[in-house]
Amino acid sequence: MANMEQQVSGLVLVVDDDEGVRRVLSRWAADMGYTVQAAADADSALDIMREHPVDVALVDVRMPGHDGIWLIDQVGRLFPETAVVLATGLLEMDPMVTLGPALWATSSNRSIARISPR
Repeated sequence: MANMEQQVSGLVLVVDDDEGVRRVLSRWAADMGYTVQAAADADSALDIMREHPVDVALVDVRMPGHDGIWLIDQVGRLFPETAVVLATGLLEMDPMVTLGPALWATSSNRSIARISPR
């Protein structure tokens, strides 16, 4: 079978207050062929999204200032075409309690990924 590389395109926005996590997730998305922007907080992320159309936002849940829950609410209202993946190191998180059933009922492009700090 011939080596077939699939071309990918799109902008991934990595939002995390931890510089190491931002760097790792950014490199991971870039290695898959995506263009990557990174932000250390929710407000900076929204500034980037106002400047560039973002296809996927990888968002940490817990950040100083506005947290990831606040950010995904803003993204849902302002940029409904952007898919959001919540990335968290939290050991226990019930999305129906933390995010609320209304968010999940209206959001078809939302996902949660637990990142294990090994």
